[in-house]
Amino acid sequence: MEPIAKTFKGEIQFGIVDIEVAGSIVKDIHLDESKPPRIALQDSRRERVVAIDPQADISRPGLDIFVRGFLEGDDHQGDKA
Repeated sequence: MEPIAKTFKGEIQFGIVDIEVAGSIVKDIHLDESKPPRIALQDSRRERVVAIDPQADISRPGLDIFVRGFLEGDDHQGDKA
């Protein structure tokens, strides 16, 4: 995750949430609590959330596509990661 975070420094912030400890976050951002995502991005200014399917194989190129799509407003990029 660190190389991707460096790529998008200044554009988006990355954080890791332990849903065992902070499970309410999944509910707060309106995601399926029975299948919490491994990665989700929230844009609080535009009130949008995009998540990568929890079963998806997350590669660096896939994550790059996901973040770029999110920044460009494509809410479906997570399906392609």
